Amino acid sequence: METKEIASKIDHTLLKPETPFEKIKTLCAEADEYGFAAVCIPPYFVTQARQLLEDSKVKLATVIGFPFGYSAIEAKLSEIAPPRQLDY
Repeated sequence: METKEIASKIDHTLLKPETPFEKIKTLCAEADEYGFAAVCIPPYFVTQARQLLEDSKVKLATVIGFPFGYSAIEAKLSEIAPPRQLDY
């Protein structure tokens, strides 16, 4: 089996809550370069990652209630809501 074929079966994943956007950009670029099946990222970065992967075959995956799924429904709905622009 060729390296690209193996990569096409793997999700390139980074789910640490303290992950900065720069790491998400790197993850998406690596996934595209090596032909991974998908990137799996925190929900907060989905909108930006979708733009980064717009012209790529790499799919986008996220998690809700990670890692155990014990969160209340309201908390899970909050996780999937689009990020709000904060004015400081």
